[in-house]
Amino acid sequence: MDPASTVLVTGASGFLGRHLLRRLLEAGSSVVAVSRNPEQLDDLKHPRMSVVRADFERAIPEIDRGAVVIHLSALRLSSRESRERYLAVNHAATVRLAQRALASGAIRFINVSTAMVLGASSAAPVDEDQPFSAAVRANAYIGSKVAALEDLERMVVDGLPLVTLLPSIVYGPDHPSRPNLITNHMRRILASPFRIHVGDSRRERSLAFVDDVVGALISSVDAEVPPGARFLLGGEDVSMRGFEELVLELSGRRRTAVVTVPVSLAGAVARSADIVGRRSVGEGFAAQLSNLQKEWKFDSKRADQFLGYVRTPLREGVRKTLECLKTFRR
Repeated sequence: MDPASTVLVTGASGFLGRHLLRRLLEAGSSVVAVSRNPEQLDDLKHPRMSVVRADFERAIPEIDRGAVVIHLSALRLSSRESRERYLAVNHAATVRLAQRALASGAIRFINVSTAMVLGASSAAPVDEDQPFSAAVRANAYIGSKVAALEDLERMVVDGLPLVTLLPSIVYGPDHPSRPNLITNHMRRILASPFRIHVGDSRRERSLAFVDDVVGALISSVDAEVPPGARFLLGGEDVSMRGFEELVLELSGRRRTAVVTVPVSLAGAVARSADIVGRRSVGEGFAAQLSNLQKEWKFDSKRADQFLGYVRTPLREGVRKTLECLKTFRR
């Protein structure tokens, strides 16, 4: 990466953003950190980092000519959000940012989306050429990411220097201000005398260690790839049951009891909650439950080849994350 380039990072105070900022500053880059909550970056103050408050639903930040834009900001997967909100933030605001980057002469626009846009795996792991399915589009969160990706890729013909990264489920050491979903689950496993599983907890999902994803982000700034290239960033495949047992083993704890809730019962509760919350099909708890019952496994060979993507073994990544949890308990 050219240290002379300014790197603008949206969603800078998020889980992935905080890790990325540290690596960029260590590399000597000048960074513009964009966040709705810039006070959450107070502990990362640095003379080469300026912090900008911005809410993407209302205002798009200015972009310097020749800058690199790394777009992390997004409305995350949640049972509480509506399709309209997902489309406003993940689709419309992302397109407006890309339009500004194009008009400003940005040298690269790195769009960090999600591997889920390519759908669940039925047999073999999914790769970047998998077409977007109707089932994927029907999910409110994933559909908003697909819509953004399609519009950004259409802008490539106009000169948008787009690279899209599609990370799978990312985990790793987090910060109390921005807890990670998987790392938070590790906290619950260690604090509870039992575990609750819905249906078949042996379905596998790809877990990517945060340092590996950040490494691919850094590599994608200068990588010699065609505009519009997509790269899947997967990790080691593991079932929920296997992951939890690894966490307990590495922390020196005994295995705890598992309480299994039938999918039919969980589905009835989810649908009732969605009716009360006025959630439509593709939103809410039922959509979340549907995602949990699928396998999400991805082929990262393209990222290996072009980005030098390295995958930390799950056992090592979990061990590093557990060390972080000990630090914040002190």
